Amino acid sequence: MYQYSFNHEYVPQQFDPYAFHGESQQFNPYLFHDHSQQFDPHVNYNQNQQFQYEEAFDPFRQPPQLQELERRVDVLERQNQRQTQELTRQNSEIGRINREINRINREFGRINQEITRINRQVVRLSQQIGGR
Repeated sequence: MYQYSFNHEYVPQQFDPYAFHGESQQFNPYLFHDHSQQFDPHVNYNQNQQFQYEEAFDPFRQPPQLQELERRVDVLERQNQRQTQELTRQNSEIGRINREINRINREFGRINQEITRINRQVVRLSQQIGGR
């Protein structure tokens, strides 16, 4: 039988029940007061080699890093929403401009057809004049 430890490794069931590994919420005043060299992930060793105890693992308390990440996600989601709205507005404007360009191009097409028709008449008339 295995249980899940704080540092995400499976450890045997006869693991130290008094250490802070998330399974026990109780504070143990006798924990590591023997100054043993045994490593515990919840004890921070500073430069003076003094013990500093972190608070017991609370699975329901969000770590500050997670709260900061969630805040940044909210900011980025709002920014993304604003940018999406702006891009939608710009795309609508581009669509309107493209429709106007297409209308102008159709008008140019009609004008070019008229010019071509007139040019053919000019060629016919000049041939008639030159042929006499």
